[in-house]
Amino acid sequence: MSGVAIPAALDRFRQVWAVDFEYVSTPGARPDPICMVARELRTGSELRLWDEELRAGCPIRFDPDCLLIAYFAPAELTCFLALGWPMPANVIDLFAEWRVFTNGRTHTMGTGGNGLLSALSHF
Repeated sequence: MSGVAIPAALDRFRQVWAVDFEYVSTPGARPDPICMVARELRTGSELRLWDEELRAGCPIRFDPDCLLIAYFAPAELTCFLALGWPMPANVIDLFAEWRVFTNGRTHTMGTGGNGLLSALSHF
């Protein structure tokens, strides 16, 4: 599968990864990651990791020329911490970008609210 068009502003990054974890957690504790899906947006390369595969180490080298994209990145980054993975050098949090876009507006965009489905439905 081929990748998607990447905005020119991201040309300085060798790799651009969209990452999402699923996890369970109890209040006040780090999450217990169950699985992760990551797609490199230039090539379309995809990773799907479960349980023990996650604990074998981060399969992506998030060097200074790589970018991680997530929706509500603190959730993904706490999974990095729980797994003992090194933190990415560069992160774009699309939740934060959505809030910048919608703050101060009466928004009936999408499904309403600040969730991923609302942002996707708007765009």
